[in-house]
Amino acid sequence: MDEDGDDPHLPPDQIEKTVEKIIAYTRLEKDYRGFVDQKGWAHALAHTADCLGSCARHPRITPTQRESILEAIFRLATRPAPFLHHEDDRLAYAVLRLAQKDKADQLNWSRWLAQFPITSGTISEVIGSQNMQHVLRAFYFMLIWELPSWPHTDAVLSQIKHLHAFYRYGTLPLSD
Repeated sequence: MDEDGDDPHLPPDQIEKTVEKIIAYTRLEKDYRGFVDQKGWAHALAHTADCLGSCARHPRITPTQRESILEAIFRLATRPAPFLHHEDDRLAYAVLRLAQKDKADQLNWSRWLAQFPITSGTISEVIGSQNMQHVLRAFYFMLIWELPSWPHTDAVLSQIKHLHAFYRYGTLPLSD
């Protein structure tokens, strides 16, 4: 998709099918391994994030497809296994590519950010919550570095603080 995004020539129906298949794959993949001893990389999540990012930046992707990509990233970001091999950065980069292409502010960023819940249930839920916090933090720093005037940066920071235990429990901010 990256190559076609630079010089679009694929027909719209092929682009649509590609996005649909990648989104479907995000629902089906359950292999969360990164590096496997004596075999090498089994990094499906990172490569899926790269595919989503490539789709996100394509000039012919519709706002509806971009919303689907954002939802798929949320689903991957809340997986019940810890990120160990920079998967959070790869997912955050895909979100950054959506933000970069959302010039008309068509995506519902407030709704997306609000769905990141504070979780203190099962260990799987806690790990999923930690993962999404890592994705949001990585996304925030990428925004500061790459899109400093993006209109929703403050909302991302606000959500990170809302999710952070030290702010929730009043440990931060430090008082004099």
